[in-house]
Amino acid sequence: MLSNKGGSVSAMVVAFLLAVSPTISASDYAQECGVETADKVVIGQKESFYAPAANLNFRSRIDTGATRTSMHATNIEIENFSPEAGDNIGKMVNFITANEHGTSVHLREKITHVRQIQNSLGSETRYSIMLDLTLAEREYRVEVNLKDRSLMSDKLLIGRNLLACNYVVDVSKASAFGV
Repeated sequence: MLSNKGGSVSAMVVAFLLAVSPTISASDYAQECGVETADKVVIGQKESFYAPAANLNFRSRIDTGATRTSMHATNIEIENFSPEAGDNIGKMVNFITANEHGTSVHLREKITHVRQIQNSLGSETRYSIMLDLTLAEREYRVEVNLKDRSLMSDKLLIGRNLLACNYVVDVSKASAFGV
């Protein structure tokens, strides 16, 4: 390993990226959580997460490149909608979600954030809610943005906001807990 007087080059690179990147924040990294890598659970590329609010299991794609978790949502309707997206924070949103089997359910949750999401197609505004998710008896409350994922086979995408402090992803495994 390369090193210099103050420490390793890789540590310097991480510190530099944290300092200059607008998309990487220190809270995205497990060391900020006080969790050692050895204490994390190993998961595979896809896992089955349970969403109690929907009473559904979702085959979920694990995406270490996604900043936040994203859930399939259609018929998104905001109560007392305002055309100014930020004014909708705190309002209730009604939507329909479905898992990969097509089992659908209506949900009503409070909007907690409005975010500009960058993806391969450009930038889009998405509403976020707080949602409970469970994997192998481990429960989490996590910010989830709502996105029409009708054309995608996996209706729940697990991002770094859930992964960082909890899991290590082994890409050689299809699943560690079954899908």
